[in-house]
Amino acid sequence: MIDSVRSARIDEAALKYPRIRQLTVTHQNNAEGDMSSKLLGNNFFRGRMRTNRTTVNMNIPLLTQNKNIAVASIGFVHQFFDLNKVTTEAPGYVVSEETRYVPMVNLAASFTRRDTLFNIPLSLTASLGGLFNPDFQSAQLRFLGILTVPIIRRENTNMTVGVILNIDPSSLTPFIPLISYSHKFKSLDIDLMADLPYRVALRKTIAKKNSLSAFSEMAGNNSFFGFDGPNPTLPHRMTFATTELKSGLMFEHRLTKKVVLSFSGGVNTTLQSRIFKVGAKQNDYLIKNKTGATPFVQVGFSMLPFWDPFKR
Repeated sequence: MIDSVRSARIDEAALKYPRIRQLTVTHQNNAEGDMSSKLLGNNFFRGRMRTNRTTVNMNIPLLTQNKNIAVASIGFVHQFFDLNKVTTEAPGYVVSEETRYVPMVNLAASFTRRDTLFNIPLSLTASLGGLFNPDFQSAQLRFLGILTVPIIRRENTNMTVGVILNIDPSSLTPFIPLISYSHKFKSLDIDLMADLPYRVALRKTIAKKNSLSAFSEMAGNNSFFGFDGPNPTLPHRMTFATTELKSGLMFEHRLTKKVVLSFSGGVNTTLQSRIFKVGAKQNDYLIKNKTGATPFVQVGFSMLPFWDPFKR
């Protein structure tokens, strides 16, 4: 009975917070939009860009014992960048129309400990991971340290504050403040979830198995690619880093006890787009891109937690 209650609570949390689902597969199509680029501060080229991205992520709990939790994660990203209607504006360069396929592999392991300090409950997470291309010739390693402290714990309201230490060559800042707030409006049966600065969502359950959410969420995407041009200014191996803000509506249907189907659409805005040498910092970028906001549609398949850890 205890395990059944615990499982139901975990499932409910995973429905509200998709990031903690055990398996997630999504495919996102972005409409074509204008793109302009500057190389070392000078006009480089203009064109039209379309991006399609299929993402697979799986979280595998390895250990849940007393106050400790260990989790391994593996992810795959299949991306297609379609560049067309190109006008080159930099002497000595020729930027061609092309469709480029860029696959990536994401591996990580994390350890979380929940404890108290001076009678104050806290949670400390350490995560070591890496982003690789399939042949593992290009790699970007990172370390995340997350410290959170609960501030409010009520029946319908919870609030946690904390800080993220992000040691990553492509990160713009090593420290990121974190505020997590949730509130249930019981009279309307609507959940508000705010995980700042990453996500804000309003979720309404419809007929038990369905839900409709209005959301706005920010995510970063890094991709490795090679440049084979004759000009020596650009290195052969480079990182294409973007920070995107997706806003829209998402409908989810709970197909079975553990399987969820999702359909979403809205507007995808590229907040930042830079290209730099693999291993360099984002501030040392070579190319800066500017892209307009474009409509997007996304379909998804996910599974709520089903894999018990090896030791409990």
